Amino acid sequence: MDFLMETVPRIPPLIIMRGTQFCVCGSGYDTHLWLKSNIMRRSDAFIIYDPDGSLRKQYGRTFTRNSYGIKVLNMEKVKMSTRYNPFDYIRSEKDIPKLVNALITGTKGNGNPGDIKFISAETTLLTALVSYINNEAPKVEQNINTLILMLEYMMPDEDYEEDYDYKHAVDFLFEEKEVYDPDHLSVRFYKNFKEMMGNDTKNIIGSCAARLAPFNTEEMKNFMSDDELELDCLHFPNTVLFVIPGNAGSPFNFIAPLMYSQLFDVIREKSVQ
Repeated sequence: MDFLMETVPRIPPLIIMRGTQFCVCGSGYDTHLWLKSNIMRRSDAFIIYDPDGSLRKQYGRTFTRNSYGIKVLNMEKVKMSTRYNPFDYIRSEKDIPKLVNALITGTKGNGNPGDIKFISAETTLLTALVSYINNEAPKVEQNINTLILMLEYMMPDEDYEEDYDYKHAVDFLFEEKEVYDPDHLSVRFYKNFKEMMGNDTKNIIGSCAARLAPFNTEEMKNFMSDDELELDCLHFPNTVLFVIPGNAGSPFNFIAPLMYSQLFDVIREKSVQ
């Protein structure tokens, strides 16, 4: 990279949001009845929870014939999915903890799940890095791939493991930012992280890297490198988004709930405009 050298509840069968022109559907029998009777109206964007892909197969062509665009968040077969970048929906500082919390609760690190201090340190570090990326990185590099790369740059060389004055590239980035923006969220959280764990810093960095390891494949890097879901304009023109979650035990099962959380934030924003 050039610049570097809230889990939501299970979706109910049907939620109709007329004021914002969204319909969020589950996959039950009542959804089939409702779709059959209303699909021709072409007045709403549809977000359809489709765990086995059957609704897409059954209604995909009907939507297309009625001038709908079709997008698919497919966590079972990522290669067939529309790309999704949750960093694109960070609109203010309050959105950063939501993304970090989803990463922490949806992934597995190296620490004891009951070690609150350890998890707090991981959360603090990831918050600092996500905030920095969102504020400083070029738009094309505001994604989870850059987060993985920053953690790689932070891992200390074995030769310097006992040298407490050793600084890596990310240290210098935050020192530079502190000079001209000392009160920025990223700076404050990074300083807190450095003060929290002392000799355990390497373990915290390694644990955060372990959490993101499943994303460090070419398939997932491509999937999360850019955003094509465009959640804030699904109804310009009207679009149907089919959501196919991952298999049980998949390390990516938290992505669909994260997308729903960001979608509902978008809907709330539009409802007050």
